[in-house]
Amino acid sequence: MVKAPLSRGSWGARFFAVAWALVLLASLASSIARRSIGQERGAAGSGQLDPTAWGDDHVDEPLPEFVESGECLFCHRREVGSSWARNRHQRTIRDATPAEPALAALRKDRSAASLADEVELILGDRRANRFLKRSAQYGKLDMLSVVAHSRRGRRFRVRQVPDDDKPPRWLGVEHFAQNCAGCHATGVDPQTAAFALPSLDCFVCHGDSPLEHANDSREMILSRTRHDPPRVVISICAQCHLRGGRSKATGRPYPTNFVPGDNLFRDFVFDFSLADSPDVSPGDRHVIDNVRQVVLNGRQDMTCLSCHDVHRQDTRRHRKLKEERYCGHCHAPGKPLREPIRYEVHSPVCQY
Repeated sequence: MVKAPLSRGSWGARFFAVAWALVLLASLASSIARRSIGQERGAAGSGQLDPTAWGDDHVDEPLPEFVESGECLFCHRREVGSSWARNRHQRTIRDATPAEPALAALRKDRSAASLADEVELILGDRRANRFLKRSAQYGKLDMLSVVAHSRRGRRFRVRQVPDDDKPPRWLGVEHFAQNCAGCHATGVDPQTAAFALPSLDCFVCHGDSPLEHANDSREMILSRTRHDPPRVVISICAQCHLRGGRSKATGRPYPTNFVPGDNLFRDFVFDFSLADSPDVSPGDRHVIDNVRQVVLNGRQDMTCLSCHDVHRQDTRRHRKLKEERYCGHCHAPGKPLREPIRYEVHSPVCQY
C-alpha cells in the first residue's frame, strides 16, 4: 500500500515540533552549564570560583611512566635542545663545578669550608644557592644547612638558614625529600618522596604525553596547537612557583604526584589573601595574584605564559600587553616601564 504524501500542514507541524524540541534542549544545556558554574562558585567565597570543582588528580595513584628529555630532544633537538643545557628549569640542580661562585664562597667560609669537598650538586639560581651531595639511597640527596646568598647579582656570602644556630652540617636525606624534591626534581614518588631524575625534566610541564603526539601535536600538553584552558596552564606553573601552600595528602610544601593536566588545587591548599600582604615580596605577590585571578576569579586572558617564554627564557611577550593594574607588581606608577621595581626575594619555604 502506497502512503499518501504529507500535506504542507503536516510538514509545518513536524518542523514546529523539532524546533520546539531544540529550544528545550538548548534551555536544558544552559541550565546544566549554569548549575556547573554554580557548583564551582561558593567554596572560595561569594562571587568566586571553587578551585577544586573541576578536573582530577593523581594523588592516590602510582607515579606514571614518562619519557625523559633524552628521548624528547631526539626530535626537539633544534628548537629546544640547542638551549636546554642552559635553561634555568633544567639547571635548578646542577653539578658543583669549580666555576660555581657559591661553591667558591663556601670554600672561603670559616665555619663551613671543611664540608666543601663533599658538595656534588648545587641547587638554586643567582639569588640563593644550596649545597647537595648524593645519597646511597635511590632518588635521595643530602643538603647542607647553610645557604649562599647574593644580593642583586653581587658576590655570594654563606649564611646559616633562618632560625638555625647550630654549626654547618648535613641535614639528612629526608630534609630534601620532604621539603624540596617536589619543585627541584622530576618524578617524585608520592609514598617515599624519592625522585626519578634530579632537576626539572620535560615531564614536569608536559606530562606523560602519549607517543602519538608525534603525529598530532594536540596530544601534547602545552603544545602550540593544543590551547589548554588557563586553569590547566596555571596549575602547571603554580605547582612550583606558588610558594607557601601545602599538600592535603602529605602536608609537604609541594603537591603530591601532580601530573600536568591535573587540577592542582584538589590537593594543594593555598591562602590567596597573601597576594595582598606587604610581608610577601612583590615577585611572589605577582605569582599569587595571577593564579588567584585565574582559579578564583575565572580570568581567561592572562596566565604565566602570556608573558614568560620558558624555552627562550625571556618576557618579551609582556611588552605587547596593554597596561593595567596588574603591571604594578613590577612597575611603579608614573615611572618608565624600562625601570622595574627593585626588591629582594626571601622565602620561608626555601629558607633564604
